[in-house]
Amino acid sequence: MPSVNPATLKRLLIMEALLPFALKRRLSAAQLGDLVHRATSDRRFDVSATSNTFAGLMNEAEASDWAFEFERAGTAPHIFSSSEAGQVEMIFGMPKTEFEKQRPEVRLQLANQHAHEQRRAKN
Repeated sequence: MPSVNPATLKRLLIMEALLPFALKRRLSAAQLGDLVHRATSDRRFDVSATSNTFAGLMNEAEASDWAFEFERAGTAPHIFSSSEAGQVEMIFGMPKTEFEKQRPEVRLQLANQHAHEQRRAKN
């Protein structure tokens, strides 16, 4: 039976613990990978020598607490910048705030035009 690489096991256990946090925050795979890489150097994520678990009482909730603490420290803000940060939500080619300012007739016309273009694109 092949032996298990302890570093690989540690990364997998950390990823499993941090995955709920990453999904909740909509982190990309690269952001999660960076977060996991940084967690490997924290002693709270040390793996027990006798079992395939963390040496401490690390679980998903504590891993999320660690990630929030890491975020608050501000040492790696690029990890926590979501894909939505700095982007404006667009509706029918205009910012949502501008769309909401339009009269109902104009909004309906834009929606109809968009639906027509989608139908034409399918054919």
